[in-house]
Amino acid sequence: MAAYLIQDHRFLDAFLTLLGAAMASADTMEARLRFGRFAGMISDDENSYFLRSFEALGVSEEQRIETPDTAPCA
Repeated sequence: MAAYLIQDHRFLDAFLTLLGAAMASADTMEARLRFGRFAGMISDDENSYFLRSFEALGVSEEQRIETPDTAPCA
């Protein structure tokens, strides 16, 4: 489970980057606000799930950094 969560957390990081780019290139304020709210929701609730799970499973930050990407994540 820990290995899966490490990879999925990396996907979340990449997804937030994509949302940031979408927000930066959106053509209306309404669209930027919608992307911003979604990014806020994902970065709060979703990220705290990963952090709680890593703590419960005893996964250190070093492990999260040093674990190589799997093929789908790369």
